[in-house]
Amino acid sequence: MPDKKEIVLLIAAFGRQDAFIKTLESVAASSDIIDVVVVDDCSISPIVIDSRFESFVKIIRADKNVGVERASNIGLEYIFTQDYKYIACIDVGDFATNDRFTKEYNFFQSHPDHAIVGSWRRNVDLNGKVLSLLKHPKDDEQIRNLMHINSTFSNPSVMMRAELAKKVGFYNPSFPTAHDYDYHFRIMKFGKGANIEEFLLDYESGNPDSISNSKRLMQVISRLKIQLKYFEPCNFYSYWGVIRTLLIFAIPYKLICILKNKKSAKN
Repeated sequence: MPDKKEIVLLIAAFGRQDAFIKTLESVAASSDIIDVVVVDDCSISPIVIDSRFESFVKIIRADKNVGVERASNIGLEYIFTQDYKYIACIDVGDFATNDRFTKEYNFFQSHPDHAIVGSWRRNVDLNGKVLSLLKHPKDDEQIRNLMHINSTFSNPSVMMRAELAKKVGFYNPSFPTAHDYDYHFRIMKFGKGANIEEFLLDYESGNPDSISNSKRLMQVISRLKIQLKYFEPCNFYSYWGVIRTLLIFAIPYKLICILKNKKSAKN
């Protein structure tokens, strides 16, 4: 079992107090092995916690609203000054299983050559009803190839080695709403990646105000920029990834969602 100070969970939050508390409640079972660093991105009504969470949650308040990329960097700036060995992520509204952090920690103990690990996820609505399942590829070779098509990690499920994250540095705000996708490319320069073949995350996908819904066009543009940044001329997946992303501009978003949900339901 990991020591308490080995794992830190990073959360960037803007409003949604009730959803924030529910996310904290989902990780509270792991409070003996994790600390939580929350960056309140200058919420109109400041994010607050009650006595249940005071022993393991630290809130850092941004002076002004800077967006999720820079808010996450504020959290990393603090975390990099501490002695944590692993950095995990989750988003407000998402839920972690009780054993998520232990399983990811144990994975790193048996895979010293890995820099990042994530998991499969359940996509759920605001009431927790499962809408679809997402099974990311397991092994490093698959992940490296398919990353050129789209992100092969659910960022709210990932854990990274802190020493390697320090080498990578901060999220790049030049890729709004896809900063994690870029970061995954960068950290895998220092080690392998993997996904645990278990559903360790319930991902809130039914929120109309989520980044994936409210800033979809911006996210697709950022994805294309990242694919071009890491384009490999001898890799088929680089070409296919760019083509697929360009096709999104020609296909209505609602149709894409229908096709994705059908594919996820089959899995």
